[in-house]
Amino acid sequence: MTVRSVLPSVLAGLICVATVLALTTPADAARRRGGKVCMADHFHYGSSSGERNKKRARREAIASWAGFTAFEYGNAWARFRLARSKVVRCSRSDSGWGCSIEAVPCRRR
Repeated sequence: MTVRSVLPSVLAGLICVATVLALTTPADAARRRGGKVCMADHFHYGSSSGERNKKRARREAIASWAGFTAFEYGNAWARFRLARSKVVRCSRSDSGWGCSIEAVPCRRR
């Protein structure tokens, strides 16, 4: 057996694996609604603290959520405005404003 004789079979196998991986995303168990695909009950979290106002604290928490989501699943999933089941909690302390966010990532179809 030579590399040349096995190469076509290996390439065919790699193409099959690549096709399956391309079609098998975290959205396989997802719900499809309203032109978007959402992960099925898979929440991501983000937070902020020590910000000078609530608006900035919320923006930083969203950036935290989006950053981790993009790292794990790619930029298409990291749009907070598309996410579902959003929960945003903000509070003020002596060190400033902070928010915690949880949401299910979604992407456009």
